[in-house]
Amino acid sequence: MNQFQIKTIVFKLLSFGFLCIGFLSNCSSKSNEKKPNIVIFFTDDQGYADVGVYGAEGFETPNLDKLATEGIRFTNFYVAATVCTPSRAALLTGKYPKRVGLHESVIFPFSTHGLDPKEITLAELLKEQGYATSIVGKWHLGHEAGFMPNDQGFDSFYGVPYSNDMDSHYYKHNDFQSPPLPFYRDTIVIGEGLDQRYLTKMYTEETVSQIKNRDQEKPFFIYVAHNMPHTPLYASENFKGKSELGIVWRRNYGIGLECR
Repeated sequence: MNQFQIKTIVFKLLSFGFLCIGFLSNCSSKSNEKKPNIVIFFTDDQGYADVGVYGAEGFETPNLDKLATEGIRFTNFYVAATVCTPSRAALLTGKYPKRVGLHESVIFPFSTHGLDPKEITLAELLKEQGYATSIVGKWHLGHEAGFMPNDQGFDSFYGVPYSNDMDSHYYKHNDFQSPPLPFYRDTIVIGEGLDQRYLTKMYTEETVSQIKNRDQEKPFFIYVAHNMPHTPLYASENFKGKSELGIVWRRNYGIGLECR
């Protein structure tokens, strides 16, 4: 990849319901050209109208609205699938989920498969261009050895391997009890079954820390994959109770978005 052209974008991914925000522009392999830093925010189960600039009511998303205002806002966009694993595979590989064998369902805690390390991911392409690469948040492309982020082009990983609703969940159909949701720093489990009220805060603080403490000589790519507002919904004390929505689940949903 000698050159790839990408402009500053803020686009709404409809079916899966997340907002992807990238800051990309002319990148080339020429050493005398400064390459832009890239951040992609990937929010789980977010609907099209759940952001202020797309007509959200009952809660506010000022930070996302500001990004949309200062960038480019797309109003027509399609994703490759409506659920987690296939959509994430498509985003990172640029392929239809069926082409990478991840189209049938999501990966569960009892699953043993994942994204084939032979697939070329966005992180691997950017590493070739001299980028420091990291993922903060939810992976959900395989949690067995060989399938984790550090095997797929990411220099660092801080987050969880699959969905937050899979925390200590019992699967009756195959008599499988999943463990407390593991929390990773790279390949090391540094916590289990953490208080999910603070997941969004932890991801945000980690992302800010990485940006502030980065190697100033290298451009960076950070893939921020928030668990919220995927159910079960949680929010820290600083945000809980702020949304105007009266229906409990919708109020909590709004809080999950406002946390960003």
